[in-house]
Amino acid sequence: EHSDGFWSFPDAVKAGWRHLSKVYAMPVTGDSMEPTLPAGSFVFVDTTHIVPSPEDIYAIDFGDGLMIKRVKLVPRSSKIRIISDNGRYGVDELEREDVTVYGRVVAWFQWRG
Repeated sequence: EHSDGFWSFPDAVKAGWRHLSKVYAMPVTGDSMEPTLPAGSFVFVDTTHIVPSPEDIYAIDFGDGLMIKRVKLVPRSSKIRIISDNGRYGVDELEREDVTVYGRVVAWFQWRG
């Protein structure tokens, strides 16, 4: 529901996505992931990659709706860190079972009007 329209990519780009039929596009809202992902960017989420390892950017929900965040597992624990790239926001540390991971962000683009 977060993507609309048809996205077409060159074969060289599609070859890098092993599960192209499971990659979905969604817009980035808010400033919590700036400067990496400014509001208005689009991310492409591979929904086959739902275990947040390695540390990377994922589409997740931990009770406040679908969002894009950097995620890091805390070694030897049941914790997971939810990290915003914008330093104005803090780091959340939650139980892994309290976080739903919808997929890993495998690509993005932004308008540079």
